[in-house]
Amino acid sequence: MPYGVAVNRKQHKVYVSNQLENTVSVLDSITQETINTLKTGAYPENIAVDEENQHLFVLNWFDGTLSAFDSQTDKEIKRIHVGDGTRAFGQFVGKVKECIQ
Repeated sequence: MPYGVAVNRKQHKVYVSNQLENTVSVLDSITQETINTLKTGAYPENIAVDEENQHLFVLNWFDGTLSAFDSQTDKEIKRIHVGDGTRAFGQFVGKVKECIQ
């Protein structure tokens, strides 16, 4: 079930969280083709893109984690426990480079 959407204008990518599949689809915004599928934690909700630092953040509601991805490679960098039942709406992540290093 698609839920959250985020756009990375610099890399021409659109990210869509798929709650029931525990994934995020990565689409090329020019060709409109799916170019990758990222595994996340349980029930990914909202997504935020940090274009400056080239990161993608996905809040996973059911397991209380935040998945941090390198948006250039689409590889998960770190999964951070943020608390049970955590939910987010809008631009929920600012500059959090220090948290993922």
